[in-house]
Amino acid sequence: MAAPIPREAPVTNAVRERVMGVSLRRGVGSAAALVWQAETMAHGTGDEPIHLNNHHLNTLTAIFSHPTSHNIRWADVISLLEHVGDVDERHDGRLKITVGAETEVFDRPRHKDIDTQMVVDLRRMLRNAGFDPKTPGQEV
Repeated sequence: MAAPIPREAPVTNAVRERVMGVSLRRGVGSAAALVWQAETMAHGTGDEPIHLNNHHLNTLTAIFSHPTSHNIRWADVISLLEHVGDVDERHDGRLKITVGAETEVFDRPRHKDIDTQMVVDLRRMLRNAGFDPKTPGQEV
C-alpha cells in the first residue's frame, strides 16, 4: 500500500490516486469517487477502515441512494452485512444482524428484493455504525 496522506495535505485527485493506486479520471460522481468513499468509511468501533469490494460498494450505494431504490437484492444485502458485521439466523428463521453497536432482527423478504422500510432501517444501522457516504470532496 502507498504512503498515508499527511493531515495538512489538501485532498486532491492526485493524492487519492497515489494512496489508492487507481485512476480517478472518469469524472465526478463516478464509481471511482464511490471507491474513495468506501476507502474512507470506518467501522463503528473506530478500527481500521473496512475495504469493500465492488459488489458491496454497489449495494451500499443503492441503500443510501435517493430516491429509494426498489430493486436491492436481499442476497446482496446479506453479503454486505456479513462483511461489515455479524449475521446470525435464529431458530424462527429471522436474522439477527449486528453492525457496530446496532443490533436488529429482520424477517426475510417474501421476494428477492427488500422493501422500503427495510432500506430505511438499514440506512439507520449503517449510518450509526459509521457508514455514512459523503459527497466527493467533503470526505475530510
